[in-house]
Amino acid sequence: MPTYPPQVEYALTERGHSLSLPIFGLVEWSRDSQDAILRSQAEFDAEHADRID
Repeated sequence: MPTYPPQVEYALTERGHSLSLPIFGLVEWSRDSQDAILRSQAEFDAEHADRID
């Protein structure tokens, strides 16, 4: 019997699951580094303000 609306189920493969640790590590690093990243972006923008349209 068809489902309305149609349904699709997705799941990660083993290879996809193997990315969990590296991705969570990247997320943690980006959270820990957020202030420094924002400062660096602001410094870069200030140094290159003449190039920004």
